[in-house]
Amino acid sequence: GGSSYNFPENTLISLEQVFIEDIYAAEVDVRFTADSALVLMHDYYIDRTTNGLGEVEKLTLSYLKTLDAGSWKNAKYQGTKVPTLKEALELANKYQKKLYLNMKVFAPKLIARTLKEANLPEDIVLLDPDDLEKVKTYHEILPNTPLVYFGELPENINDPEFYTFLKNNGVIAIEIPADYILYSDDHRMEELQEMAHSNKLQLWAYTVNDPA
Repeated sequence: GGSSYNFPENTLISLEQVFIEDIYAAEVDVRFTADSALVLMHDYYIDRTTNGLGEVEKLTLSYLKTLDAGSWKNAKYQGTKVPTLKEALELANKYQKKLYLNMKVFAPKLIARTLKEANLPEDIVLLDPDDLEKVKTYHEILPNTPLVYFGELPENINDPEFYTFLKNNGVIAIEIPADYILYSDDHRMEELQEMAHSNKLQLWAYTVNDPA
């Protein structure tokens, strides 16, 4: 969410910047606290991006809210807070944007509860299950949330059951590292694209930091 623009990552100030610049969705990282609040934080510990110490899941939300999550990036962002997922969702809704949740923890019921508390539709978020069991569970609990499959590909890339399962369980896209495409020395990626598209699934490549 805007950290590539030299804003502190996973903060409301970084999200608002990219929402203003008119993107479709912003990617954020989500973890839960000791008291089961969902917050935006990439690392399992808070040391790198705040002035505190410790592991997110062992700390309370009230403690995290006392921390400075901006100064590490630039002194002008001093006082920036660690946001809750609810706060980030409300900001996204204000700008009519979406949040792509890179879930560092598996917490479908907490996501559902947060959406209900914020009175927001399930499709304001996209989720990234990294195995088929998570795909199934997410879809059962959040049937109207689009999923982006982030897990292992089948050994047989042309296995129709794999794509049918994804499609029937709310998946809209398969996500793969850009390097898979760049360094592919066979037709596997081309076959993946063909199978995905024939099943009305998109193929997303991530970590495209070099245009070439």
